[in-house]
Parts: sequence; C-alpha cells; structure tokens
Amino acid sequence: MSFNDNFNFNFSYFNHFNANFIKIDILDAWQCLMYRKVRTILSALGIAIGTIALVSMIAIGDGAKKEALRQILSMGITTVRVENKVTELAKSEVYAMNQATGLTLNDINRLKVVFSHADIGAFIKIEAVPIVMGDKTTVVDIIYANIDWIEAESLSTTKGRLLNEVDNHDKSAFCNLGANVFLTNRKFNVGDSIHWKNEGCSVIGKLSQKEKLLTEGTALSAIDFNNSVLLPISLLSNSVTQLSGITLHFQSSQLSQLEMIGAKVSDLLQMTHRGIIDFNVVIPAQLLEKSKKEQEVFTLIMSAIAGLSLLVGGIGIMNVMLAHVAEQTREIGLRIAVGATNDRIITLFLAYSLLITVVGSLSGVVGGVILALLIEVFVRPAC
Repeated sequence: MSFNDNFNFNFSYFNHFNANFIKIDILDAWQCLMYRKVRTILSALGIAIGTIALVSMIAIGDGAKKEALRQILSMGITTVRVENKVTELAKSEVYAMNQATGLTLNDINRLKVVFSHADIGAFIKIEAVPIVMGDKTTVVDIIYANIDWIEAESLSTTKGRLLNEVDNHDKSAFCNLGANVFLTNRKFNVGDSIHWKNEGCSVIGKLSQKEKLLTEGTALSAIDFNNSVLLPISLLSNSVTQLSGITLHFQSSQLSQLEMIGAKVSDLLQMTHRGIIDFNVVIPAQLLEKSKKEQEVFTLIMSAIAGLSLLVGGIGIMNVMLAHVAEQTREIGLRIAVGATNDRIITLFLAYSLLITVVGSLSGVVGGVILALLIEVFVRPAC
C-alpha cells in the first residue's frame, strides 16, 4: 500500500464519522463491556492503579519539595548561621572538649571587624522554662538576644513594641512574648509582668505569629518564636560566657557570595578557637540549591515508576482488545455482512478501549488525590 493509499484511507475514515454513529458505537461498546464485567473491571483497575501511582507520587514529591523549601526559607535565604557545638563535641572528643571555648561575644566582635556590612546577631536559648503569668503557669523557651538578631529574624509585634538598642544598653528587664504564650492566659496583656525562678520581666510587646525555624538535617536547633520569651542579651553578658548561636544577615545583593562568606566565617572561627571545631556553620542558600536538585531527581524517579505502572495498565487494555477481537470474529463478520465498514469496526473497538481508559483514569485521579490527602493527614503531625 502506497503513501497515497494510506492517506486516502485515513481521510475516508474521518469522513465517515458522524455524531449518530459515534453514539451508537459507544453504547454498543458499553453493553459489550458490561457483558464481560470482570474483565472490564480488571482492565480499568490496571489503568486506575497506574493513575493513582502517578497522581500520588507527583503530589507527594511536590509536597516534599515545598516542605523542604519551607524549612530552608524559614532560616532566611540571605543568612549564614553558626551554632555552638560544644555539647556534641563533649560526647566524642574529651581532649578537644577541654580546649573548646564555644561561641562567645568575642567571636561577635571579631566577625564585626571582618564583616562590617552585615548585621550580626547573637542569642542564648534556655529551653523548657516554667514561667508564671498572672495566675497561670506555662513552659516556654527563653531567648536572650541582641538587636541585630531580632532584625535578622525579621521579628515584629502586633501589640506594644520590640526590644530596642536602648533596652539592650540599659539592661532593661523588658521582654517580648511569643503569640502563642498569650493563649495560656487570655487575661494577660502587654504591660503585665512574668516571673520564673528568681527572675522576671515586664512584657512590652506581643510578637507577631511567625513560623517555627525548622532546621531538621542542618545540625541547628529549631526555634519556636511563638512559644518563646525574648529578652535583651545584656542581662546575661556578665554571667554567661557561651552563646547558643550567631546569625549573620547580609543584603540580597550578596546572595551569590554566601558560600565564600561561610567558608571565611569558618576559617576565622577556627583560627580564634585554636583549630578546634566547636561550632557548626550552615548556609541556607546552599541548602536550598542542594534541596532543589535532590527534589528534581526524586520527582523524576517517582514519575518514571508511576509511568511504568501506567504502561502496564495500557498493555493490559491492549491484551483485552486482542481478546475481544479474537472472541468476536463471528460478530465482526456478521456486522460486515449487514453493511458495516472497516471504519465502523475500528471505531467500535476504539470505543471499547476509550471507555476502559476514561473510567480507569477518572477513578485513578480521584483515588490518587484521596491517597495523597491521607498521606498528608498521617505524616503532617509527625513533622
């Protein structure tokens, strides 16, 4: 058969189409499929399972990507973070532990000399401290911080004001409370005082809701701003020598230089700490780039696996169609004898496969969405 013959056949095939014929063939195909219900259900199930796999894998991959990006972005894309590692060092290297100094205010001063254009924040976190708010008691994290750290974390207030440089300089016993802390005592308000152990402070501001600083896989400690009390670091400068962490905040124009800056920070601290690595340097921008590449590979692999499932379902439909043709040889002959053209026979079997595919695909999409939602419900509380 020549190219022209092929062209003429295809043209005539489409020429014979009309709405009535298509409707009749689809109804006929549906009745035939209902006559063989088990085979039809199994064929549609193959497509449905493949579609469920594809939809759920894409949804899971996209959700994992967004969660990873959310965690990294919560740390600030233009920051370099340094955390004290003395406690971890003590578990593995006793000799180094005896020589370790940890992060101190002297490190802040040295970093300010080298990175004069950056905001360099410092904080000390004390976890799980019971505080008294009026007639209620609640457990919070207490964070002593300088003003640069507050600015680097982009903190703001919904009531009252933030701590400022005057509060830090004067060692004022003022504090800001996280948004969720107020929920433990609804009668408590800005201007009241809180107490813990032998200390206390007057609340001058309620912090705005801020997403938890998620640092899983970075060796940094998570910070829950909504359940914290924020005080000036100057209140502890004479009694505490080690900082919990340091945050260097840079302008967005320096984003491309953060990897080099991070290496420079690490070298400087190693030199001042006599070669002992009692700290950990994390660059969120670097983590972001790494996470994007990992997620691309993950999505590609998951899509390939799901695509294979769809291919298997398609092969199943092909086998069913071959079985239909083999079983209906006499019926096909009878149709031709009463005037059916080759085009109508082809249309009938196309309608078979189309109906199975549509039913299986729609079921798979619904099933995939439900599966993705169920996974989200069961996984989210563990995050």
